[in-house]
Amino acid sequence: EADTGALISDALNEVTLVIPGGALSQEQEITVTKTSTGNKASYPAGYRPVTAVFSFGPDGTYFNKPVTLTLKIALPPLVKTDNLVLAYYNKAEEAWIALPAVVDADNGLILASINHFSDYTVLAKLDKKAFVDVTPAACGWALDAIETLAGAGVLDGTDPEHYEPGRPVTRAELTKLLVKALNLPAVETATTFVDVPAT
Repeated sequence: EADTGALISDALNEVTLVIPGGALSQEQEITVTKTSTGNKASYPAGYRPVTAVFSFGPDGTYFNKPVTLTLKIALPPLVKTDNLVLAYYNKAEEAWIALPAVVDADNGLILASINHFSDYTVLAKLDKKAFVDVTPAACGWALDAIETLAGAGVLDGTDPEHYEPGRPVTRAELTKLLVKALNLPAVETATTFVDVPAT
């Protein structure tokens, strides 16, 4: 009902809409459809989907007051919360447009104020870091993995420009890689190895 508004949510709380009274000009039946992530125009280069696409209808409905949209997200490994984007599909431009949003990483939510119905999804920007000695000719099979892991801060180079992909990995480097990739918490423990500092 236009005067009283509504709180709309699914059983799994994947999507929640808070529509305040007066946001709609007349009574309206609202639909929410969850669709596959790959049925629209390609996502922007360097981004990948984090959630399904949620289609809200009637498509093209505009509000007199902002409506709050909340989507539940499972933060993918190697993705920083700063790199999450809530986007809607603009049919006229045939492109995904980013919206200002707030990420609640503790509760796995992303929230935004929207002013119209469309298709909405959450995308993640994949940071990449290039090294001068990691090339398609030198190690093409590992290039994407190295650049993605370095961009996420899991891998470090031997200096800011070099990775030395042909060099053997030390036990310390492997341990650091696993700790960062799995996002393991830091635990203070006593060490019995004279060559391994407690830090």
